[in-house]
Amino acid sequence: MKPKSYFTLLFVILFASGTYSQEKIFIHPENDPHWKAVIYENFDSTFDQGIWQDRPPWGPTNQAATCDYINYPGGIVTNNDVYAATTRWFQNVSADTGVLNIQTRREQHVGEVWKYNPFRVETDTFNYTTGLLWSDSLYKYGYYEISIKLPEAPQNNLDLYSGLGPNFWLWSAENYPDGSMMRYSEIDIFEIQSHNPYDFDGKPNNRYTRNFHFLCDTLPGCPTDSFFHAFLYSDDINVNFSNFQTFAAYWSEETISYFHSDTIVNTTDEFLLLDFENLATNSSNRVSAKFNHSNKFYPMYLIIDNYVPGRQFCISQTDSTQMPYDYLIDHIKVWQLKNACDSDLVVADIHPTTYDYTVKQNIELGDGGGTLSNGEDLILRANQSITIEAGYEALAGSELTLVISDCMPGAGVFHPQQNPGGLMIVQDSASNTNSARPILYPIE
Repeated sequence: MKPKSYFTLLFVILFASGTYSQEKIFIHPENDPHWKAVIYENFDSTFDQGIWQDRPPWGPTNQAATCDYINYPGGIVTNNDVYAATTRWFQNVSADTGVLNIQTRREQHVGEVWKYNPFRVETDTFNYTTGLLWSDSLYKYGYYEISIKLPEAPQNNLDLYSGLGPNFWLWSAENYPDGSMMRYSEIDIFEIQSHNPYDFDGKPNNRYTRNFHFLCDTLPGCPTDSFFHAFLYSDDINVNFSNFQTFAAYWSEETISYFHSDTIVNTTDEFLLLDFENLATNSSNRVSAKFNHSNKFYPMYLIIDNYVPGRQFCISQTDSTQMPYDYLIDHIKVWQLKNACDSDLVVADIHPTTYDYTVKQNIELGDGGGTLSNGEDLILRANQSITIEAGYEALAGSELTLVISDCMPGAGVFHPQQNPGGLMIVQDSASNTNSARPILYPIE
C-alpha cells in the first residue's frame, strides 16, 4: 500500500559524505519543476480576461440574501437594502496600479439578480456595487495560491469596515433536472470576516477561516457519510494586513491542506464540525471529525469575490462602513503536478537539466553507476517507491530530494457546457447517458 502523505511531504537528502536526513517538508511549486502553472497572474497593469469571467456561466451572481443579519434592523436583508450588485464587464475590477483591485463602492446601480423557486432573473436597484473574478474553466486537484492586502481598521474604530467578506474559493454543483441539489463541492481557501462585533473568540477584525462543504446524494460511488459542512477552525487567525499576505490550499486525492504564509495551518485530517445554526452567538459546539473524500470532489471553478454584506456570521455593513473598500491582489497562481503514474523509470543516471520531471509510479536510480555533481539539485517524485542503488553518488555540494507523491488521477483543467435553462448538465462517461450534471471537456 502506498504511504499516506500530506503536502508537507517526506523527503530524503543524500550527500557524498554519507549524511542523510529524513523529515516532512513543504516544497513550494515555484521550487519544484514537477509542477506546471495553469494560472500565473501577476497583474502587471492588466489581467487575462481569457481566464476570467465577470460572473458565472449561467448569469448574474446576485442571489437574494436570506441570512438573518443580527446587526441589521429587521434581520432580513433584501437587494434594495445593503446587498451589493456585481457589475458587468469588470467595472469594479482594475489592475492599472500593478495589483488587481476588486473594489466595493457605495453607489446606486440597476442590476440583475437571480432567485430560486422557480429559477428566474429579475432586475433590481442596488445601493452598493462590487466585482469578482470567476474562472472560465474548472480545476481538479492542485495548489491554489493568492497574495492579498485588505484595509485595516484603527483600534479606535474597529467597525470601520463592518459587514464585508472577501473570499478565495473553489466551487461547483450538480443539479437534478428539477433544479434540486444532487451533489456539490466547495473548498474555501479563505473567507475573511472584516469585522465581527460579537467577537466571541477574541478575533474581531479580518478573521481568517478555512472551510469545505461536500454533498453527494445517492449517486454511485457516493460515500455513506456524504454530507459535510466543515469549518477548519483550529484556530481562526486575526490577520494583520499592513503587508500583503499569502494564502493557499493543496487539494490532493487524499487530503486538503491549508496554508498561510507558506505554513500549513489545517488539513482535512483534522477539522471541526460546527453547529451552524447557532454559530453567530456560540462557537463552543464543535465536534472533531475527519474527512476522507477529497477524491470525490468535483472539478470546480476558482472564484475571487467580496460578499456584501458578509454572509459569514451574518454581519452586514452599515451607513458608517467605510467605502470604497479595496480588495488588493498581488498574484493568483495555480499549479498541477505533471503525472506519468502509469510508468516506471529504471536508469543509471538522471541529468537535472534534461529530466522530464513527471511523477512516476516507481523510480530506480543508479544501477550501473551515476553521479549528481557539485552544485546540481535533483528532485524525484514517485507514487509507490524510489530506490537509490549502491552505485549512485551524490557529490558534496549537490542535493537530491526524493518525494513519495500523490498521483491524482483525473487531475486537469476543464471547460464546462451549460444548458440554456441555467442548470448545469454533464455526460456520464461510464454509461454515456445524460445524468443532469455539467459536461466537462479537458483542455490539458
